[in-house]
Amino acid sequence: MAKLNQKDQARRNQSQAISSYQVNRQSKGVCRETFNPAVNRIPGLYNVNCVLEVATLPGCDVMAYDHFNLTAPMRTQYLQSQFEALETLFKEDLRCEEFTEFGMPIQDCVRLVGRVINVSTEDATLNQDCVGLFNLGDDNGTNKYRVKLNLTEVRQYSVYEGEVVVAEGFNDSNSKFNVNRLHKLKVRPPTQLCDQ
Repeated sequence: MAKLNQKDQARRNQSQAISSYQVNRQSKGVCRETFNPAVNRIPGLYNVNCVLEVATLPGCDVMAYDHFNLTAPMRTQYLQSQFEALETLFKEDLRCEEFTEFGMPIQDCVRLVGRVINVSTEDATLNQDCVGLFNLGDDNGTNKYRVKLNLTEVRQYSVYEGEVVVAEGFNDSNSKFNVNRLHKLKVRPPTQLCDQ
């Protein structure tokens, strides 16, 4: 049998460590309905301990992530770290060093990066009149910024709430951002995403 080098041995140990993942609710409260109601389920199998097989891509780190017991600051910190990773990928795609901060009184063409949100005060669906961008401020996340987007000059676009995009355009005196172009992240192979 051939000897494994240190890197291969570490990967093997990691894959053995996470090959099975025990899910046990214990005293976490009532079971939450997380399944699609259209999917058929076998009755009588609720709150049963089960083993999930976890498959990983080579070279990717897997962290245990207990999403049922997160506090609001922990959720914000996690979302901000994901946002920063996407922001780095956008910088590579667009070959720029940084994006303009929200609310800066600059009259030149600028690029803003943020999550798409619905800025309507009513509980309406996302449409051309209520699309906005949201971004947390500095590292401690105390400042939150949002800006309404004017998409009349963009010929074709498709966005959804929560999507991270780069809007290129000009600031308006009416606290709107006139968008000339919307940039989305280029599709990458999964191995390149793990390297980031």
